[in-house]
Amino acid sequence: MEEFVNWRRYPFVRLIFPFAIGILAADKSSIFPNYTSVIVIITALAVGFLLNAFRSNRKLVIFNGFYLYLLFFCLGLFAFRMHEPSLSETYYAKYLNRQPTTMMVRVDDTEMTENWFKLYGSVIKTRDSLDFWKKTNGNILLYAAKDSSHLMPGSVLLIRSKVLPIAESKNPGSFDFKAFLKRKYIDYQVFAQEGEWLLTDLKMSTISIEAAKIRLHLIEVLKSYIPSEREYSVAAALILGYRNDVSDELSNAYINTGSIHILAVSGLHVGLVSGVIMLLLSFISKNNLTFRIIKLCIILIAIWFFVLVTGAGASVIRAAVMFSLIHVGQVFYRRKYIYNTIAASAFVIFLWNPQLLFDVGFHLSMVAVLGIIALQPVLNSLWNPSSKVVRFFWDLSTVTLAAQIATLPLTLFYFHQTSLYFLLSGIFVVPISSIALYAGIGVFAFSFILPAAAKLASIIMYGSLFAMNSAIFGILKLPYNLITNIPFNGWEFFVLSVSMILGILFLNLRSKSLLYTSVFLFFLFAIIRIYFDYSHQSQRLLIFYSSKERVFIDYFHGNNCISLRESNDPIQEKYVASGARMQHRILESKTINLITNY
Repeated sequence: MEEFVNWRRYPFVRLIFPFAIGILAADKSSIFPNYTSVIVIITALAVGFLLNAFRSNRKLVIFNGFYLYLLFFCLGLFAFRMHEPSLSETYYAKYLNRQPTTMMVRVDDTEMTENWFKLYGSVIKTRDSLDFWKKTNGNILLYAAKDSSHLMPGSVLLIRSKVLPIAESKNPGSFDFKAFLKRKYIDYQVFAQEGEWLLTDLKMSTISIEAAKIRLHLIEVLKSYIPSEREYSVAAALILGYRNDVSDELSNAYINTGSIHILAVSGLHVGLVSGVIMLLLSFISKNNLTFRIIKLCIILIAIWFFVLVTGAGASVIRAAVMFSLIHVGQVFYRRKYIYNTIAASAFVIFLWNPQLLFDVGFHLSMVAVLGIIALQPVLNSLWNPSSKVVRFFWDLSTVTLAAQIATLPLTLFYFHQTSLYFLLSGIFVVPISSIALYAGIGVFAFSFILPAAAKLASIIMYGSLFAMNSAIFGILKLPYNLITNIPFNGWEFFVLSVSMILGILFLNLRSKSLLYTSVFLFFLFAIIRIYFDYSHQSQRLLIFYSSKERVFIDYFHGNNCISLRESNDPIQEKYVASGARMQHRILESKTINLITNY
């Protein structure tokens, strides 16, 4: 218990909060001090902190904390400013006064749609108003009309077309694509028709581009070894983080059973890869520091190569940073404080990309890890089965339950739904997915040197993927599997989250004050929920949606909704109207189809 409350052992746990607040302040208030002022401020704060730190007067200790927190707040501001493309003197948007715009775009990643190449690129050159080429930077989303050209990461395109700002969301509460791309530092897009773009002979190379090429090659390897489209698409998502080929039906099945994290490369995958490399290097002496450092370098290279190949998502970056710090600590015999390691990994991640502070996947991943660390031992202590087999499944159940409890407020806030059978998916799907991942690594390793062994590994992988998909669809057919359309706003999220955090702290620290406060906040949450439900019972509202359908109208009458539409397309309903309905706490809806009633 002492370790949990001794804050001196957890410096990053304390400092990550002012750092994150600095990023948040820069994002919300557009505080962008110039480089000189930031450096002066940070230097002054650092000098002040050092002067106070060397004084022996204990009364000045409080100033040390103040200086340190203020220093990390300013570091948060500075980190955000360093990554903001619009503040760069070479940002391509400064030359968009001439439309159509001529530019050269380096392809960083590619996706295929029915009629377009969907490309994420970097603008390397732009023609200015005087028709001179200017070296530029900045990300762009490019839709290029399909032709016979073969586009790969590293290709350079010459484009002459209109550059348009990303359109804002037109429907209340709907998914904000503009904000989503903004978090990826993309503010503009191009729809280049035939004749408006040309593939040049130039080729560019970066570490991420080469990794993307390797991922595309490995995807082709999977296609050649796995005959089924369904199992191939899950393998590509599970092992390489490539989800473009996963069908909507399959994706929804994993979402609705609480297993979508299996298709998102995360800590589980990084841990398995790390375990394989450590096993292969187990012959290296543990007593020789030089050999341990060589082993560490090999492990870190393998982990970060895996991160790049899988697309460098928020969850896998978090896991890679955390495992890297753990391995570094092991080499130098540092004691492991997991909460400080997690906070340090968050600090490194935000320095690298401050926008990940707002990433939903990062939130879920981080909270799930914290929940497992803090809650799983408590749940595990409730029963100690003697059978090793029973113990294995009990451990899986408590890990899944801890992660699900910890992420429940986030799941309700972001997705307004929860699965009742998440334990089943955790017990059956996680072990099977581990087998599939190891078999997939075997396929890649042996496909270059021993095709017969690769074929055997692919049979194991295919069988495990088939079993996993069958389990998912079996769970999906169970009655009352999914509770959907749960209204849940920011106030409810905040109060319930604090209540649960204090409750988990009570289970670890056994402090009655924590228990009383947690229970009080839970009752406050119930009161707030009743209040919001009641306050919407008298609402009368008419909403005209922007949709592919010519007519899509909702009439809110209390907690009920009458919808006038041209079709009953559930996908349109989900992406167009579900956000507004959750904002206004609609519990029941009835659709009137205008065509059938015409």
